[in-house]
Amino acid sequence: MDSLVGFRFKPTNEEIIRLLKKKRLDPDFSVHTIKEIDFYSFDPWDLPRHSEIQCEEKVWYFYCERYYKSAKSKQAHRRTKSGYWKVTGKGSDIKRKNSTEVIGTKKILPFCPRRSASKKAKTEWVMHEISVEDDPLYKKDFVVCRLERKRDGELSTSTSVEDQSSPDLTSCSTIIHD
Repeated sequence: MDSLVGFRFKPTNEEIIRLLKKKRLDPDFSVHTIKEIDFYSFDPWDLPRHSEIQCEEKVWYFYCERYYKSAKSKQAHRRTKSGYWKVTGKGSDIKRKNSTEVIGTKKILPFCPRRSASKKAKTEWVMHEISVEDDPLYKKDFVVCRLERKRDGELSTSTSVEDQSSPDLTSCSTIIHD
């Protein structure tokens, strides 16, 4: 996609959930701002060039089909060539705006290099995995991976700003149609 002057893609979690449900109902569904990719086939530093949107904010979105460690397991496979995405906690509920209705889940996963001298090695890469509950109508098990490259001193996993809708006229809410 060619860069549009002033374009910002800052969807709320609720907007991402809406797109994810459409993708799970129809695996051929696509939007130009979120590319479908085999996310775990790449190391995090290789992923940005595969995004449809190149941005200064260092945030990229991808649809990813979820794979499990075995047919009977519900533990997702999240290894790459150079490391793995480490689950931190059980995840948090995503609620509909102005409601207590849970519409999805978000897990925060920092990237951990496989051959690290320290078990607590931190990288500048963090992924937010956004998912929805299973439904018999869904055709495939997709999630949305929100990849972030943190700058020095920003390695926290706070997400309070992203849950707010963007005031920009070119925000996601102006380009997504039901």
